[in-house]
Amino acid sequence: CQQAQALGVECHPVSLEGTPAEILGAEAQRHDLVVLGRRSTPHSDREPAASNTLTDILRHASRPVVVAASGPPPGSAVV
Repeated sequence: CQQAQALGVECHPVSLEGTPAEILGAEAQRHDLVVLGRRSTPHSDREPAASNTLTDILRHASRPVVVAASGPPPGSAVV
């Protein structure tokens, strides 16, 4: 949370029990958008397949899901 707060982003850590897909699915009911890190999905044929968590969330999500990159792409524009 320190890095988020340093950037002016509100952060509230929580401790919950269950599988990541169950927890994120339940939390998605209370929020408008789910954002997951890029490591949840493969980048190329050489990287492992998408995790079961990502697959479950994408399959059952009741809200939009964004898979975010670890940093901005090269270049001057972001879509």
